[in-house]
Formats: sequence, C-alpha cells, structure tokens
Amino acid sequence: MAKWMAFSVAKKMALGSAGALAGIGGAVAWNLDQEVRADLTLHAPHLPWSRPLGPTRQPGPMAASGGGYQVYKQVCAACHSMRYLAFRNLVGVSHTEEEVKEIAMEDQFLDGPDESGEMS
Repeated sequence: MAKWMAFSVAKKMALGSAGALAGIGGAVAWNLDQEVRADLTLHAPHLPWSRPLGPTRQPGPMAASGGGYQVYKQVCAACHSMRYLAFRNLVGVSHTEEEVKEIAMEDQFLDGPDESGEMS
C-alpha cells in the first residue's frame, strides 16, 4: 500500500488545501509580477534648452554657469567628486582663466614627496 494512502482523511485534506493555497499564491504572485513589470530602459526627458551646451558651442552667460558650479560645490560635491576633471577644462566653458585660478587656490592638494621623502 502506498505511504500517502495511510494518511487520515484530515491529513489528506490539510495537505490538499496547503497545496491548493500554494498554487493559488504562486499564480497570484506571477500575475502581479506580470502586471507591474517595469520597462528597464531609461529614457532621458526631452527638455527645450534655451542655449546650446557643449565644448564646441558658445557657452552661456558666465555668471549663470558659475552659479551652477557654486551649487555643485555646496551641494553635489558631498557625494559626487570631480576628481578626474582638470581645472583647465572649466576655462571657457563656465569660468574665465582668472576665476579658475582662484578656485584652484581654494582647494588643498596632496603633493608628491619632498627631498626628504615626506608627503607635503
């Protein structure tokens, strides 16, 4: 005699109910997953810019661009570094050469070792 036939009627009903509930729960979860599945492609919004951007085009007003750098420095720089951006890349895009020199003087840089081998 098969082992499952030795179960009592109550155990058979409990196992059958548990199996039915598991099947229904799985079907509901699968259906919900299909309904809320997101499109994984990111689409950039189209924004009508009032001035051309980019290194090959004429930059906008220097004061407005410099204000954007100030916002970056006060807000964004806490998490997003511009470690690999040279200060010379800001010249003519958002700042004049004199402004970039002033910005560079404000920052501290770890220089190489001196004659005694100490980092300065």
